[in-house]
Amino acid sequence: MSSVSRTAFALLVIICATGGSFPVMASLRDYGIYLGSIGGSTSLRLDNRLRKNTTNKEKSNKLTSTTVIRTEGFIWDPRFMTVDLNLKYATSRRKADTYDSDEDSIGFRFKSVLFPRWRYPYSPIRLSASKTTRTLDSNGGGGVETGYTQMSLNWGLVQKQLGRVRMRYSYTLEESTGWMRERDTVRNRFQAHASKRILKGKWGETRSRYGYQFDTFDERVEDTFDVQHYLFMNNDTKFGRKADLSSNALFYQRYYDGRDDGIDDEYVFASNANLKVQESERFQHYYSLGFRSDDESNNYFGSAGASYSYTHDFDKYLKATASTGALARFGGGSAEQSLMRFNANANGRLAYRLSYDVYRLNAHYSMHVRSPAWGSGLRSAQSEVVRISQSASLAVSRPKNPLYSDIATLRAQYEMAEVDSYSYSADYSARSVYEFSNKASSLISGNVTASQPSRGDFSLGFGSSAMLRYRFGRRVHASVNARQRWRKQANRAFSLFGIKGLVSGRLYRRFNVKFSSALGWTRRIEEIQYSNTSPRDEIRGMAEVSSSIGKLVTSLRYTYSETDYDGDVSSDQSIMLQIKRFFGWRL
Repeated sequence: MSSVSRTAFALLVIICATGGSFPVMASLRDYGIYLGSIGGSTSLRLDNRLRKNTTNKEKSNKLTSTTVIRTEGFIWDPRFMTVDLNLKYATSRRKADTYDSDEDSIGFRFKSVLFPRWRYPYSPIRLSASKTTRTLDSNGGGGVETGYTQMSLNWGLVQKQLGRVRMRYSYTLEESTGWMRERDTVRNRFQAHASKRILKGKWGETRSRYGYQFDTFDERVEDTFDVQHYLFMNNDTKFGRKADLSSNALFYQRYYDGRDDGIDDEYVFASNANLKVQESERFQHYYSLGFRSDDESNNYFGSAGASYSYTHDFDKYLKATASTGALARFGGGSAEQSLMRFNANANGRLAYRLSYDVYRLNAHYSMHVRSPAWGSGLRSAQSEVVRISQSASLAVSRPKNPLYSDIATLRAQYEMAEVDSYSYSADYSARSVYEFSNKASSLISGNVTASQPSRGDFSLGFGSSAMLRYRFGRRVHASVNARQRWRKQANRAFSLFGIKGLVSGRLYRRFNVKFSSALGWTRRIEEIQYSNTSPRDEIRGMAEVSSSIGKLVTSLRYTYSETDYDGDVSSDQSIMLQIKRFFGWRL
């Protein structure tokens, strides 16, 4: 950090320590700057970590200090301009067996609202700016300095012809120097979005949304520059209560300079329209049209399509859905590499639902047909296959039982093409919740899954979990959770078993002591035929306690993990101690 930054930071700390009586405050008010208060926090954190395995051992210590200062107020008059300033300074010193490192960072965030009490047709002007500088020195890799700067401006207004307009400009600068990578990147973005609502008239009620966006990306070190223009428009129109029409259109142009990928510029145009007709409460129509064109240097691609669908609820039990559509794709870079394809599809679905006593039955059948009309050029052979897919499922559930619920599902799918394929599956899951008293409760769940595809092996899976919760008074809670999974497929099997305990709560209202601790063990076994496998055991635990007295907060945390796989044992344990003090003064 430069000497100027250190001097500025020290000056601000002195201002805070003197409670605002420093003469600088008086001089600021002479210029019309009024600060209501200064607050923030300062903290000291110590991390100790030890990692080891059968061959290596590494120990590291890290000491971090962080100071955050915040002040807010106004300039001249609260109706003219309000300000919010945040300053952060942090230092970190890390010592390890292999290398040492020092890290310093200083940054600020400034927010301001100009004319905060502006009302219709104008909105307040919002300004923000932030900058962070980070310096890292390491005896193992040299020094690195990075910087991040951001600025933005937001404003809006309501205009009779344009509607409600919102505008935003942002600027971002990323810098880095050192042995890792030289970087100097600038991003600029301007956005102007608007929405307008046309009240009911001869053609119904319409709401339009449209906008423009401009982006530049300048990678100064690599000498590349990108520019993008983006335009869009959306319209939603209601024709009474029976018809809704929505249409969308977008266009963007992207220009590249200095890139070595062979792309100079790109143009994209896309539009679509959707019409929904509500014939009755149980009968609906949907119509859709779409077009897209993408011109990228010497290559162009496009598509155009249309679709129709309807939904019919025959009664409260039976529902039908059908749709059909066509899509044409074209493109290429030359006459020899042109691509032209045309596909058509049709879909149908029947769904049935029945409730009887505590049982609920759901069944469905669907068919999908996809047929190419013609194709030429590259990859046209992929379009010459007619595919017919059918699927059916049946599910029975009991969701209304307050203590026990389950669901059983059967599924079948078949596809006819050049190579026919099918698959069958069956699932069953159950869940039970029971409260022994107002202090103890349990949750037990399990599932069984079986599947048979035509191009694969039969697989069978089983899973279960159980949880027991207990409450000691109002402030202490404990739980134990166990889970088990198993899956078998041909010559491979996988199993998992784990158990975890958790205790958390709050003690001593005067000192506001919070604590939590957890300990878990997991075993994973993957068995593969003709190979020897060993179980993988993992143990993870943590304990944390914190206390807050007034503006002083203290926390202590310990974590431990151990992995044992085929005799190779590795462990990782850490302990963290943090002391944090909040402060604040009125000026």
